[in-house]
Amino acid sequence: GNDTWITSDCDAVFNIFSPHNYTTTLVNASAVALRAGTDVDCGTTYSQTLEQAVDENLVSKADVERALVRLYGSLVR
Repeated sequence: GNDTWITSDCDAVFNIFSPHNYTTTLVNASAVALRAGTDVDCGTTYSQTLEQAVDENLVSKADVERALVRLYGSLVR
């Protein structure tokens, strides 16, 4: 199995939106980062926007669960 998880630099997920303007919203920035494999946001963007990203079908519950399984699975090995 995969024993690793990926974290962002602090505020890097936010930076996808501002100042880099890769996405038009902060919610989209979270979706892009999560789908690209960023399991943990060292910042507050995920905590503020991932629920809305799921509600808007920008990411699936399975995408969120994948990140959680990688993160918490590594803690019990």
